[in-house]
Amino acid sequence: MIPATRYRASRKVDSIARQRMVKNGSQNIGGPNIQVTSWTPDSTWPGTIVSNELVVVGSGSVNVIAPVRGSTFTIAWTMTVVLKRNGTTVDTETFAGSVVTKDLTWSGTVADGDVFRLEASIAGGQQGTVGTTITYIDVNPA
Repeated sequence: MIPATRYRASRKVDSIARQRMVKNGSQNIGGPNIQVTSWTPDSTWPGTIVSNELVVVGSGSVNVIAPVRGSTFTIAWTMTVVLKRNGTTVDTETFAGSVVTKDLTWSGTVADGDVFRLEASIAGGQQGTVGTTITYIDVNPA
């Protein structure tokens, strides 16, 4: 008699490591829907960057934070910065006047190959700035 074989159902285990890209230099914003450019992988939690977007490697539940250092040249002007996931806006912050840092955030489940990026908009003829170093996009396992 052959003993009964026991089978264990397998399940897919999501796996994702922390990954981040950091803004290089300041960028002047002078119109609508300007992609924030000039990124580098973080030295501690390097991310994959393609066309100024953070490309997620892995899948699972995450918390995304994107602190943005921004300003406009006068308080009368307003610049909007958005965090996009796969081309869809997931959070928005507004800047007017002096330099401040504001956090854009999103939490949810990502798949391998999802992308995150920042875009900034300001009315024509006005000027804003997205700053350096403290501006980054961080994907952190939840």
